[in-house]
This record gives sequence, structure tokens and C-alpha cells, in this order.
Amino acid sequence: MSKSVFTLSDGAAFVPESSKEALEQEAAEKFSINDFVKELGEDLVANRLALPTLPALSIEALLVINDVDSSAKDLTKVIEKDTAITARLIRYANCPLYRGRD
Repeated sequence: MSKSVFTLSDGAAFVPESSKEALEQEAAEKFSINDFVKELGEDLVANRLALPTLPALSIEALLVINDVDSSAKDLTKVIEKDTAITARLIRYANCPLYRGRD
């Protein structure tokens, strides 16, 4: 399988359509869904995945928390929109420091 990639005078690479298809096929062959799932599982177990918090929802949550007229229900409505915040709150709630005594 011959790949023709030409470098233009400005340094950009030009790949003819037939070569693009060959490159895409080769990349697809190298990617294995089983390997991806295995690696993802290992990352989950090792706690190496970080869910980003949406900035707008963080600010909205702070506004609700600082509003004396807001209720827990109001805060729940904000928090349930963002899985990252929800996951952090569950992790903190399950922390031995906040769990309380048996």
C-alpha cells in the first residue's frame, strides 16, 4: 500500500484522495475498540479521569448558595444539570470526614 504525501512550498502536506482513504483505513485498523474500553476501565478504576465542571453552572450554584431566599430545591435544580458537580458532591458526602459516626 503506497502512500503519496507531497510537501508544498509553504510546508503544508498534500495527500491525494486515494492516499487519504488508505491513511484513514490504516488508522481505523490501528484503533481497537476493545483496547479503548480496557484502557478506559483502567483509568476509571485508578481515578485518572476528571470530569470538567461547566463554569456557568458553577457560578449559578454559587449565586444560589449565597442567596438567602433560595432553598435546597433551588440548589438541586442547578446541581443536577452538571454530572461533574454531582459526582464531586457524592464523593465528598461519602468521605469519612463527612460520613458521621455509626
